[in-house]
Amino acid sequence: MKKQLTDLQRSVYVFMREFFAENDQLPTVAVISEKFGKYPNQIHELQLALVKHGLIERNAVHKFRFVRVTV
Repeated sequence: MKKQLTDLQRSVYVFMREFFAENDQLPTVAVISEKFGKYPNQIHELQLALVKHGLIERNAVHKFRFVRVTV
């Protein structure tokens, strides 16, 4: 059983979705860091937690992207 997202993880994920909808790309660590007032390494750890939850993944060049659903 997976643990639930923390409030901060959920907020970062929602921000990433909204940013993507407006800009057609994910926000950089610096943008997320500024938005949430956290250090870049804290944001990176949050992103890794989102990977563990299966919400985002890394592509072939190790950039984050949203998980693609295949049917």
